[in-house]
Amino acid sequence: CIGYPTRLCLKFDDIIEKSFFLERCLDNGVLFSTVVFPMFMHKKKEINRAEQVITNALYELSDAIRKGDVKEQLKGDIVKLPPLSSRFETRFWNASPRRHKIR
Repeated sequence: CIGYPTRLCLKFDDIIEKSFFLERCLDNGVLFSTVVFPMFMHKKKEINRAEQVITNALYELSDAIRKGDVKEQLKGDIVKLPPLSSRFETRFWNASPRRHKIR
């Protein structure tokens, strides 16, 4: 994970692994990007459910990586977006935290 605690991001260097992860989350009823935006509208039940789905998807990904068949286990297409690191990381995610003064 990278980013600030209130806006975490799961970083995947491999687009196939990212696709696998997102597909497993969606298959289990959680529409998830790799950026986490917790909100007050999310209640404990939804947060626990999402946490369980994300945890299971990461375990499944780990298992597929060990077996060397991540791509073969994909049911759908590979994500079309480039990995997050090429779009945002140097500009936003690696920025050091700053304190903003209220005027």
